[in-house]
Amino acid sequence: MAIRKRKKEGDGEEAADDAPNEWTPAGDIDFSGAMRPKDRPAPPPVPSFVGALCTTLFCCPPLGLLALFLALQVGRRWRSGDEAGARYVAERSEFWMYIGVASGGLIWVAGIAFRIYKVKTGNQYGL
Repeated sequence: MAIRKRKKEGDGEEAADDAPNEWTPAGDIDFSGAMRPKDRPAPPPVPSFVGALCTTLFCCPPLGLLALFLALQVGRRWRSGDEAGARYVAERSEFWMYIGVASGGLIWVAGIAFRIYKVKTGNQYGL
């Protein structure tokens, strides 16, 4: 790929030596816009089925079920043409999945700490 100097606008001559060097690849490719052409559709959002299912089974079932319910709506909304709605539901599903993982982790840590406390005090079965 050959590299050539960009011409000044207006007079067609090359840039003066005191002007900053502006180089563009041959073929005058414009890199200023979006990386995706406008005529090509955006890829669908990725639903977080696996994360929502793991949250349901191992962390916090109520929040995991909510995340799973929202993840199941992503494809339905995308196929119906609601791109913004599909992206929104995918973001909400991921949000509730992370909240479920965090709250489930806190519950597990609190349960283990409580069990260790009960064993150390000698009162294993009573409160």
